Amino acid sequence: MMLEELEAFAAHNQIDIAALTMPKSSADSIANRLAGLGIRAIWNFAHVDLDLMDKNVVVENVHLSDSLMQLSYNMLRSQGE
Repeated sequence: MMLEELEAFAAHNQIDIAALTMPKSSADSIANRLAGLGIRAIWNFAHVDLDLMDKNVVVENVHLSDSLMQLSYNMLRSQGE
């Protein structure tokens, strides 16, 4: 969704969870903006751990590079068995 449409969309829809997929430089400000709109959970794929002002918002920080390394390790380990 375009950020210019965020407030209007939130006003007309009940949003519980938002997924962030953006550069890390924008993630904190957008996450705090989402929290201000009443969004209760954020699934964060930006390459930074979020530190929100609203501590009532649940955040799941996903580190894709760590996950890819773990997946690669598990694949190589399974091939050796």
